[in-house]
Formats: sequence, structure tokens, C-alpha cells
Amino acid sequence: MLTPAQQYLTLRSLGAPAVLLSLAMQGVFRGFKDTKTPFYATVAGDVTNIILDPIFMFVFRLGVSGAAIAHVISQYLISIILLWRLMEQVDLLPQASGICNLVCLQVWLTTSLLADGLAVAGQAILASAFAKKDYDKATATGSRVLQLGLLLGLMLAVVLGLGLSFGARLFTSDVNVLHMISIGIPFVAGTQPINALAFVFDGVNFGASDFAYSAYSMASVWTSL
Repeated sequence: MLTPAQQYLTLRSLGAPAVLLSLAMQGVFRGFKDTKTPFYATVAGDVTNIILDPIFMFVFRLGVSGAAIAHVISQYLISIILLWRLMEQVDLLPQASGICNLVCLQVWLTTSLLADGLAVAGQAILASAFAKKDYDKATATGSRVLQLGLLLGLMLAVVLGLGLSFGARLFTSDVNVLHMISIGIPFVAGTQPINALAFVFDGVNFGASDFAYSAYSMASVWTSL
């Protein structure tokens, strides 16, 4: 499964810009209290994906690659629809600063998903070890996943701390916006090690089937807030 998985993920990665932009624009529409437009755009993209999947996979005999191509096309279709509707409502140039902030938020979410991916991998190995009652392997796996989580968090902190400082200028030249972003960078970058460890600890607890502890700890955090 390694080769088709790599083919699928490689092609799917081409849709990353469309996903990032569509998520940012959906945030803009929610700010306008317009939830219908993102809904209709998403439905149009999903229907297109459903139609194109069998065509590319079976008619053109592209298999897994065809599924990935269909998905990428649907993602860009969603972005085009949202962009077209947004251009009818606002002048996009003055709104660039707002979109920039939304893009930065999506960057933070992306790093969270990356940490979650590591947690899921550890969760699967831990669940297998517990099922076989191989507690030594479970302990070693938990320890290694936590170490990798901390390392990932520190790496993300450095990358975001340096990258956002320079990358923000790609989205806007507004001095006030750049100042606001610079205020948020230490928080976004500094919380990455904690964020990564939180996801990994969740994965460890899930792998050990300790769902109650995760639920109670999450509930206690929200209660304290």
C-alpha cells in the first residue's frame, strides 16, 4: 500500500493552497453572517468530487491517482466559487489584512493537525501493544512518542517564530497589521511544544483506552476557563 498511498498524498498535496484559501474565505463569510455561501460551495465541490471519482478511477483507469485528482479539482472549485462570491461583496485589496489574519490562524491549525497525526500513530501502536498485553512495548512506545512530540513542538516553535516574522510580509505591507501579527507570534510559536504534547498525551490515553481521563481533563480545563 506504500506506493499508492504516496501517489495519492502527493497529488492531494497540490490542493493544499485551495484548502487554505477556502478555509480563510469561509471565515470571512462567517464574519458577514453568511453561512449559506460556504455551505453551497462545499456541497458543489463534494458533488463534483463524487461525480469525478468513478470517471477518473474507472473510465480513465487512473485508480487511486484518479481519486486524488478528483478531490483536488473539487477543492479548487470550492475556492473559485467562494472567491467569485466574495469579489461581488467586497473589494479584496482593503480586506487583505483580515484575510492575512485568517491565513495565520489556519497555519496554527495545520500545525495542530500535524501533531495530531503523530498522536494517532502512537495511539495505534499502543492499542496493539495493550491488546497483546505487551506492557514493556506500550511503555517504550509511550515514552518515545512523547519525546518525538516534544521535539516536534520545539521544531514548530522555531519554524513558526522565524517563518511568520518574514512570511507575514507576503500577505500585507500594512504597518498596523504587521504589528498585530508580531504580537501574536510569540504566543503561537511558544505554545507549540505544549500543543504538541497535549495531542500526544491524548493519543497515549486513547491507545490505553483511557477515554474517561481525557474527557474529565478536557472538561476541567473548560470549566476553569
